[in-house]
Amino acid sequence: MARYFDGTFTTPVADGPKRFYAPFLSEGDTTTRAFKQEYLQRMDSWTPATFMETEIVDGFVFYMVEETPTQHIGAGMVRFVREYAMLPIARTTPRQMSFTFRGLSSDQTYPQVVINSNSLSGGTHTFICAANPSVSVGDRVLIRAIQTQYSAGIQTNFMTRRTAAAGTSGTTVVVDLPVLPPPGNNTLTYTFLQKVEDGRDPRTNAVTAFVEYAYFIPNVSPQIKKVTDIPIKEPELIIDATGKETMTYTDTTVPDRASYLSKVAGGEKIVAEHTRIVRWKGDIFEASTPFVIAE
Repeated sequence: MARYFDGTFTTPVADGPKRFYAPFLSEGDTTTRAFKQEYLQRMDSWTPATFMETEIVDGFVFYMVEETPTQHIGAGMVRFVREYAMLPIARTTPRQMSFTFRGLSSDQTYPQVVINSNSLSGGTHTFICAANPSVSVGDRVLIRAIQTQYSAGIQTNFMTRRTAAAGTSGTTVVVDLPVLPPPGNNTLTYTFLQKVEDGRDPRTNAVTAFVEYAYFIPNVSPQIKKVTDIPIKEPELIIDATGKETMTYTDTTVPDRASYLSKVAGGEKIVAEHTRIVRWKGDIFEASTPFVIAE
């Protein structure tokens, strides 16, 4: 490998080849590269490197992002290392995180009707009601019963939800799974049936997040003049009818319950945390945003 020596070492002289590495190889990025280069120079001629100066290697632009302290090696000479890096490409990598899913509620209420009779057949359970509960195929229904223990005669309330299946019409409601008593000496006396909207309070789960990384250089990246120009993504705000922020989607919030459920149905990713911006190397800034799948 050809090298240039000025004879006096008043300017840095490369000592050995460039040492390339892939900083994100373990995350599947084989494109982004960086390298370190050792130099020799007279101590009395040393000056700091030009920060973020560029060097073209194999047609790729590398930026000078770091220089180590000088190491005296004798005879008035010093050794130091400069690091150069490409602007990394965008990537996504998974990680575990704790995330609070927003609550789901409904402003709709439906009548509770008496169950007159029930029958089991072929894995489905049919309930005949005293009045029309306004249930259609695909609706969710809440079934209430009284559970009785044989041995003790203790009675407790029993409730479960099912989905209305084919055959549902008028006062007849067929559900997709049988409603059976828990194991043990128990019986169920079916009492009421009611159409409901599935819901939940806000809940916190440990989930797999998908973190999206993007990189920017102020005054180099398009439309990024300063760090504050880097785009920020934030978790969705839910605003209720009074204009107050809330943690639960309902039929009257903005966005509403139906909007969020469409994301669930589509397996859509939602922003889990505010974008975090840190200095990666030199004047290269990293913006990371975790997403989770709506549920």
